[in-house]
Amino acid sequence: MRVVLETNSVHLWVTYPNEIEAPALLWAYQALLSEAEKIRWQRFQFAKHRHAYLVTRALVRSVLSCYVDILPSAWCFSVNDYGKPALSAGQATLPLQFNVSHTEGLIVCAVVLNHDLGVDVECLQKKHAVLKLANYCFAPEEASDVAGLSGVQQSKRFFQYWTLKEAYIKARGMGLALPLDKFSFSVTQPEHLHISFAEDFEDDATAWTFWQFPLAERYLVALALQVPTTTSVTLRVNTVVPLQGVLAMP
Repeated sequence: MRVVLETNSVHLWVTYPNEIEAPALLWAYQALLSEAEKIRWQRFQFAKHRHAYLVTRALVRSVLSCYVDILPSAWCFSVNDYGKPALSAGQATLPLQFNVSHTEGLIVCAVVLNHDLGVDVECLQKKHAVLKLANYCFAPEEASDVAGLSGVQQSKRFFQYWTLKEAYIKARGMGLALPLDKFSFSVTQPEHLHISFAEDFEDDATAWTFWQFPLAERYLVALALQVPTTTSVTLRVNTVVPLQGVLAMP
């Protein structure tokens, strides 16, 4: 299946690993792995983690091959100094950028041309000591907002901040090397997500566009894209089984 990716468009590919059980399909996924990926896959102690890793690698490889004529097994990857994965140079005719996130029962892969991007997905039913984490990791105004809520609303607000912050640091390609308390989000209007920075933190709030939305009721997804807020960017969400095809799209 060939997919056209336009300049100001982001594609988010979604798959549910627990629904993928066919032995023939799982064998096909194994055949896609590089030697390094096979070694890492075999090192996972628990079967569910091995399964999630296998489906993740199959998702990334098969999705990238939707855009260019390269076999899923032929892709080569590199990581930067902070561990962010990318395509090795010189492979594709398109300037593809991608990012991956997974949580219990869900894997997502975001793809765009040229721009830095990050994606994070979290299961809203995960149990966390949200106040402790917020006070430790969040900007003061975010921690105060979380502390002012209770119960389900408190947990939801925590994940609203957490997913956006994770998506941003992944887009920057520096992970937790960036201090989480040096930038903050406004989430009261989901259609107008906005980031702010501390005075000693170098970045431009107008250079970023964000999305956040629920998936399958249990999950919350956030994306960060380094394009100006004034740029019109479309987001397309596809549900897919790797190597089998797209199940649904708008």
